Order: sequence, then structure tokens, then C-alpha cells
Amino acid sequence: MQWNIVLQVLSSGLKECERLTLAGIPRPCRILIVSCDPSADALAMASHQALLAQLQSKSKSWGPCNGPVHPGCMTESEPACEHILVPVIAQAPLSSHWLQELNNWIGMGGKRIVLPAISSGLAHTQVLSTAPRQIAQLQLVPWGGNPRRLASLVSQRALYGERPKLFISYRRQEATTVADQIFDEMNRRGFEIFLDRFSGTSGRLFPQEISEELASRDVVLVLETPQILQSRWTLWEVAFARTYRLGLLALQWPGAPSLRGITSRQSINPTTNGNLATTALDAVADFIERGHTLAALTRRAFYEALVEAAALSRNGTAQPRGDGVLELFNQSGSSRGFVVPAGRPGCLAEVHRLARATGGPAAHPRILAGQHEHLRPNALEDLKWLANTAGINLSGRADVYRNVQALL
Repeated sequence: MQWNIVLQVLSSGLKECERLTLAGIPRPCRILIVSCDPSADALAMASHQALLAQLQSKSKSWGPCNGPVHPGCMTESEPACEHILVPVIAQAPLSSHWLQELNNWIGMGGKRIVLPAISSGLAHTQVLSTAPRQIAQLQLVPWGGNPRRLASLVSQRALYGERPKLFISYRRQEATTVADQIFDEMNRRGFEIFLDRFSGTSGRLFPQEISEELASRDVVLVLETPQILQSRWTLWEVAFARTYRLGLLALQWPGAPSLRGITSRQSINPTTNGNLATTALDAVADFIERGHTLAALTRRAFYEALVEAAALSRNGTAQPRGDGVLELFNQSGSSRGFVVPAGRPGCLAEVHRLARATGGPAAHPRILAGQHEHLRPNALEDLKWLANTAGINLSGRADVYRNVQALL
């Protein structure tokens, strides 16, 4: 399988499909954006274009697919694929045709999700009042009629698959007010955020807790203020993020230095009171929302590359098996083991995924690759017990390459 993202759009008299390959995607995904009435055509197309541009910016390859859009899509024969339908609705109530389409989508089985995007000015009850219960109870996408925001929220749900996590790194003497504003706004937008003023644990060693919190989040937001180079802890946090391949976003003050390794950066200009005006804060939140998902793939993509390079060095290959699992084949084509290149510290979900994809107790070795050393001590002890019980090798950044080589 050469693709892992299929992006489609269907509107009045128009349908398009694009296949893309992105590093760091744990499972193949199909995203279908549909216009449910002529008034929604422009919004659906603009959202599709914004999402396509976002994905292409990180894609290793992409190209059009000339196959059918919607029924009969090739993705339906891929059992590991997640299917996400995004109905864009600008008129109420939703037509009986589309109510049936949404109901059919969910009823087809497998990993199927519906993300309703209702145009501004319409209420949930107006649009879905006559829908079947499983449709009427769906939570709406909070996009506010903004196609770029819809694209960000859909990519977040499709590619990241969980509540987005963010670590804010800053120099208190210069950026406390802005850090607090961002903390409040991104919490409101559903992010799980670590900000040291609100998130520390009394009695714990600060460096240890910071490393655990950094490792548990995939993206660090750096507030680049003019005197940031004087902040020993901020520089340490950024260095940690670079070392462990976390995504790095930055907001840069006028006259501030540009730190190395930043994935994406936006300039800001706080007021004389040290805070951001409402419109500036909205723009910052949109920047974080857009940049987070693709930056969050950085670490997993790095671990994937480690596994693939190790296999290639022994003339073997690492092939996607589905659900984020790679199967290792030696140079003669024989299966030699399985790897989940999670990148982040291990958890029950990854152990379960590895065991499930390989059929429980496996004849071949299994490796869970990630930053396990940065788990809290009790959690690490539990993970080691679970991995030992399931016959899974816990590999970190320093030894995953060697351990994969040893299997081939």
C-alpha cells in the first residue's frame, strides 16, 4: 500500500480524490468532505483545499485518484483504514437523502466516524431534529464557518485521533501574561496543556517532572521573547524537544532570537500591557491548531524511519500491517517480527494494538519503540510488567535500531 491518506470532496456536480503518503500516520485514513446542499458547496470546497494544502506540506508523495468517490472506494477493502465523513451543512433541516447517507455510513461497520460541520447561524436542533438517534446525538465540529479551522479540526481528529497535547515553554519574566492567555484559549479549544504555573506537582523533582511532561506531549510551543537566551530551563526544554524529535512551534516577539529546530513560527506583537489583543489571540490559537497535528507526527515519523533504516541495513523491509504496526521481513521475504514505532512513552493502547495485530502470543518477537524511560516511575514499572507478560520488548531511541537489526 503506497498511500495512507485518501482525501475526497463531493459537492454539486463535482468530485475529487487525492491519495497522499505521510510519515508518522499510525493507520490509513480516508477523509470524505461532502456538501449536503448547494449553499454549502463553496464551504466544502474551501475546506477541502485548505486540508489538501496542509497535508501536502508534509506529504512524501501525492497524486490524484481516478476511481469512484464515495461508494466503491478502494479504501473499503483495507480493513485497517479509518473512514471519516465530514458533512458540510448550510441549510436546515438536513434532507432525508443525507440523513440516510449519514446513517448508512455509520452502519457500514469498521472504523467509521461522522464529523458534522454546520454553517454559522444554524442550530443543532434545526439541522438534525429528524435524524435517527445515533446521528442526532453526534457532537458538532466547532469550526464557526471557517474552512481553514474546519480543515485543522478534521486533520486533528483524523491523524492525531485524541485530545491534542501541548507543552508551553517560556520565560516567566517576559511572557507570563501571554502564556496565561494561550493556556485559557487552547483549553477552551479542547487542548490538554502543561504550563508550569498551573500544572506542577508539589514535592516532585522539577527536572524529572518536566521531562515526563515533555515526553507525554507531542508538541512544544516556545514563546521566543527578546531575553529567552537567559532562561536556562526554557533552553533545556527546547533542547529536550529537539533531542527526542517533538514538534516545535514558536511565537516570536519583536527583536527576539530564532531558536533552532522550530517546525513553524509566527510573529506576534503584544500590547504595552504585555498581553495579546482579542484578534491577535484568535490568530495565535488558529496557528497552534493548524500546526499542532502535523508537528505531532514528527516523533513517530522519526521512529518509523529508524525501524525502516534498520531493516534496510540488513536488506530487509518493514511493511505496514495496519493499526500502526510494522511487520519485519528479512532479505528472503520471511516474517521476523513486529514493531509499533509509537515514539511516545508506552501505554496500554500500544501494547494492546501490538498484541491484537499479531494475534496474541506471537511466534515472532514484538517491539514497542518509544520514550519509555520518561514515564513516571510507577507507570514504567506497570508497563514493564505488562510488556513482559505479553512478550513485548520495550525499546528506546538508543536501542530500537540495534534491536530491529538483531531480528533480521
